[in-house]
Amino acid sequence: MTGLFARVLFQQFLRPVRPDLLFGYHLLGDPVDAILDFAYDANADLVVVGNRGMTGNRRFLGSVPNSIAHDASCAVLIVATAIMGVLMIVVIPKFKEVFAGLGEGKPLPAFTTLVLGISETVKDHFVYTVIGIAAFVAAFMFFIRTQFGRRVVDKFKLKVPVFGPVVTKVSISRFTRTLGTLVSSGVPILQALTIDKETSGNVIIGNAVGAVHDSVKEGETITAPLEASGVFPPMVISMVDVGEQTGALPEMLLKIADNFDEEVDNAVAAMTSLLEPIMIVCLAVVVGSIVIAMFLPLIALMNDLGGDSGPAGGGGKKE
Repeated sequence: MTGLFARVLFQQFLRPVRPDLLFGYHLLGDPVDAILDFAYDANADLVVVGNRGMTGNRRFLGSVPNSIAHDASCAVLIVATAIMGVLMIVVIPKFKEVFAGLGEGKPLPAFTTLVLGISETVKDHFVYTVIGIAAFVAAFMFFIRTQFGRRVVDKFKLKVPVFGPVVTKVSISRFTRTLGTLVSSGVPILQALTIDKETSGNVIIGNAVGAVHDSVKEGETITAPLEASGVFPPMVISMVDVGEQTGALPEMLLKIADNFDEEVDNAVAAMTSLLEPIMIVCLAVVVGSIVIAMFLPLIALMNDLGGDSGPAGGGGKKE
């Protein structure tokens, strides 16, 4: 990635002095000033790309961990883990002993049997459970490093409810800001698209940018492959089309990036404020499900006792 940026910038640096080099002139005076001016402008623009691109990318990925650390969500997560451990290792095995004495050979409900099985696995095979979780994580990490796995995960990131639209906006903002800044700095459009593809951070977005590169290389428009990708919203496609037709493509791309940066700010602020309540609700659902699973056999037993006592009581009244 660094080599690609360096090669493009070096080509741009040499462009003002190329005629002088061909004729054997020294690099003095105006050519050197031109190089320095371009280097200053290009460096400033690329710093803007880096700062805003990484800020936009981390705004979503970095604000959530910060919220966990600073808004007591981390405490909720620790308490949830502790409660689940106590329930699985201490409380549920006690219920299993009670059910063994009250069941009279009758099978337990399926949900209760599932919870008891999970508890027994965690308690009696803790080491194997940890090894299994570690193996699953390692297999998943290996899967996402493959080309197919990365494509599946990146597509899931864009399609997952709630978080998907935010990830999409971050990716589009990075694409438009990088392309707009590079083109406005004098980098040829094809080289700018190549750099943009490499820095997209998402295989789906990168493939869409690659299609744009091929389209521009064939002399076609940018908007057609963007629309065919199914990733970019109609508003983005329309604004890019207007910028392409009016010759103000870099300015239009930067406006799109600013607009999406603002939307990402608002979306992340809303999600981080809801993160802790969502975690509490999830904990309540899990604990409530375990409690229901433990009380289902008791409810069934009470129903059986009520059914057995009903006919006897009715017969006594008739006598």
